[in-house]
Amino acid sequence: MNQILNVLLKSDLFWQIPAFFSGLAYLAAAYIYFPKPGADAAKKFRLLAWIIIGGRIFYSAFLSFFQYYVWKNNTFTDMFLNHSANPASYPKFGFLTAPFEGRLGYFSLYVFEKFWLGMLIAVFVGYLFYLFLKALRRHNGRYFEEGEPELGFAMALLAGWPGLVFFIFFIFVFIIATSIFKTAFLKERLTTFGLPFLLSALTVLILGQKLLQLSGLSVLSI
Repeated sequence: MNQILNVLLKSDLFWQIPAFFSGLAYLAAAYIYFPKPGADAAKKFRLLAWIIIGGRIFYSAFLSFFQYYVWKNNTFTDMFLNHSANPASYPKFGFLTAPFEGRLGYFSLYVFEKFWLGMLIAVFVGYLFYLFLKALRRHNGRYFEEGEPELGFAMALLAGWPGLVFFIFFIFVFIIATSIFKTAFLKERLTTFGLPFLLSALTVLILGQKLLQLSGLSVLSI
């Protein structure tokens, strides 16, 4: 086991798994959307969203296991596995505090903050964004093609946290840019959300880290 983990840790490919996964998920979304989303596009994008969530959960779980294995096999860090987290380090929410108390409490808090919290925030905010899109479609459906709210949900999950901040911002930028382009060159007056979702997600996937550094919003990273 030690040998396998050492090989993984030293492999650049291992640490690029999230990037490869995101790239494949993005290509799948683009394949479903272009040249025109079909009647079952919503179902496919919902499935893609669940795959993205499942992939994030699996990777977080693996990193948590890896962290436990490393601490367990080190004389110094092994003692951290037998300590409760400092009560001042986490909020008190009844049964939700149980994992941070007693043996493995310190470890549970460490991996939760490092590997799970950002993913959970992304899912929560992404789902709120999805509910907003569905409400907007009910109010005025002409701005949505089939499956576009579900596409927005999947792309929000792909952007992650804190990339979601830039994802939402760039949606409006690309809506304006796409609308101007369609009006000037294609003589089309209607712009739906699908293409701006894809362009915004692509921007975040490529430039996310640089945007965080330039904007000073890296403090939002977890």
